[in-house]
Amino acid sequence: MITHQADILGHRRPTTAADEANPPPPIATPGSRLKAWTGADSAPGTLTILCRFLIVVALYSVPAATVLRPLDEFDTWWHLRTGQWIAEHRAVPQTDLYAAVLEGQPWIAYSWLFELLLYGLYHGFGLGGIVIYRVVLTLVLVAVLHHFVAKREPRFAVAAGLLTAALAALTPMLCERPWLFTVVFFTLTLDAILDLRRGTAGRAVWLLPLGYVLWANLHIEFVFGLLALGLACVGPVIDALLGRQSRDDHANTAGSRDWWKLVGLSAACLVATLVNPYGVRLYGVVVELTTWSAGLHLVGELQAMAFRSCWEWAVLGLAGAAVFTLGRRPRLDAFEVLLMVAAAYVAFRCRRDIWFLVLVSLAVLLTAPRPAPAPAERFALTPRRALFVGLGVSAVLIILCLRYDCSERGLAERVAAHFPVEAAAVVEKEGYPGPLYNQADWGSYLLWRLPQYPVAIDGRLHMYGDERAYRFYLTGEGRPGWETDPDLTAARLVILRPQLPLAALLRRDPRFRLAHEDPVAVVFVARPEESGVRGP
Repeated sequence: MITHQADILGHRRPTTAADEANPPPPIATPGSRLKAWTGADSAPGTLTILCRFLIVVALYSVPAATVLRPLDEFDTWWHLRTGQWIAEHRAVPQTDLYAAVLEGQPWIAYSWLFELLLYGLYHGFGLGGIVIYRVVLTLVLVAVLHHFVAKREPRFAVAAGLLTAALAALTPMLCERPWLFTVVFFTLTLDAILDLRRGTAGRAVWLLPLGYVLWANLHIEFVFGLLALGLACVGPVIDALLGRQSRDDHANTAGSRDWWKLVGLSAACLVATLVNPYGVRLYGVVVELTTWSAGLHLVGELQAMAFRSCWEWAVLGLAGAAVFTLGRRPRLDAFEVLLMVAAAYVAFRCRRDIWFLVLVSLAVLLTAPRPAPAPAERFALTPRRALFVGLGVSAVLIILCLRYDCSERGLAERVAAHFPVEAAAVVEKEGYPGPLYNQADWGSYLLWRLPQYPVAIDGRLHMYGDERAYRFYLTGEGRPGWETDPDLTAARLVILRPQLPLAALLRRDPRFRLAHEDPVAVVFVARPEESGVRGP
């Protein structure tokens, strides 16, 4: 049978054998071009692909955009000062560097590698280096979570919803703190554990101890990773003792080959944490921080969630969904139950550790049985898709940086709106004598800006002891006995917020005179007639 094919003029001509052997290429449409460039499967339509692209770009852009806020993190400055000291001395500190009352006291800078990294960025890019740290670590965190979710939940809508909920819950964690590394490394730890329990782990899991070498030098909360590994090893043993052990040969079965791999991997990670400048002494900081009680009352990030913000409800929603999922399992798994209980206890006690509960809840939800989706539903990023998303996120961030003036001058102005920048300049110019009395949350900035004045207290409150920390809080609030505070009595220089009750009291105190005032800070200096009784 003879068929016809249209020529370039629109006329029909007979189809030859050569035409059938070499058919013309399909006509490229905007939809086909978009599918080919994004690496999308053929099933979704153009509009669906575009919507998914925009959703993924938003999942990366929104968290990265939130970190373009002002540099208002109090602890940033003592981290910077420590990083500077390490860079200049090519060593890690062994005794305290900043407070006269702590002079000679042993101090372990447990985040020394993070501090060196942060100072390196600041040294190279100024205040913009801090923003670079925020943005890059936030994007790395989102990418790791994206991979963790997409690996186990290929349905686009479900995976995007889970990742959105997790990122919303982690919003308060997105700042220039070392705990961003903790979230990343803990996710990688959970990924390795789940792969071993499922029997899909490759040789790459043996790279995890190298991650623990870095983690132990970046942030003290590497112990949460060791806790998860330990429970993953102990859980199957408990299941066996209770007579409900699984029948497969994976790491969720005690004595199996993969279980022994998990035990060996856990031991290797534990040994890896000892590769740090302080050795086993690093674990002393863990004991010190976990037994510190004053922080639960005085430090906002160490207090329990108040459920006044959306992110707190996101944490509760994820945790509730995970508990409900566990309750529907035909067989409870000791590892999942123990890890969920530990995460709930830690997170509901201290909101700084809500990431622990978020990630554990996410892992529980992702291991629930689900139908096999069609290829068109996949949430994972191919290299081509990643390039497309990266271009979109970069465009969004460039626009936002221009909108919020992330220049050095713009960032400096926003720092001056939160910290005593003008007051410190006045003190430095006038050369007022010390000792210095300051409020706790400004101690970190003052030891960075005025290193010649040992601070009275700074953000490392656990170093000062509960009694001293409480006394600074009560004196700042103007509670009875404030006038006899020994640190205030010995001070010749005081820098406070104008809104602090103590600042109002010192305006009427004959021992001090107001030397400087601006919208952010007030400076008091001791009157000459009083200087003789204030100590050297």
